[in-house]
Amino acid sequence: PAFARDSGGGNITIASKNTATLITMGTAIIDTDSDYTSATGTFLPSSAGNYLIYGMINIFGDQIQTVSPALYRNGTEYIGFRPAGFGSAHTSPNYYLTSSAFSTVMNFNGSSDYIQMYINANWGTGSFYINGRATFGAIKIIE
Repeated sequence: PAFARDSGGGNITIASKNTATLITMGTAIIDTDSDYTSATGTFLPSSAGNYLIYGMINIFGDQIQTVSPALYRNGTEYIGFRPAGFGSAHTSPNYYLTSSAFSTVMNFNGSSDYIQMYINANWGTGSFYINGRATFGAIKIIE
């Protein structure tokens, strides 16, 4: 079992600073068992076992200070990845583009365990959004 989704090339606006925001992926690259639900951004594998989970987010914003992706398991933060932090807000030029990527291995029971990808960020004034590409996926590790 495996899935890979991306944002489809469009921008995803993040409206709230210092608040975990659910990231949903609309474009299917692969989803062998239909275990990803786009509406809720939920991966609920129907086969128990260990999975390699990965993700990447391209970020564009005004005076970015920190960007921290996280995986939520069964509705609770499971792991927050080290933030891509900046010593001070980038103000010249005002807009800054960066990426944040992560991977981990997680065990799922195959019936009720699920994960979702979130992002928590802080920035200066103006806008902040996922720029063009974000990817989220998993593949079962054969043991």
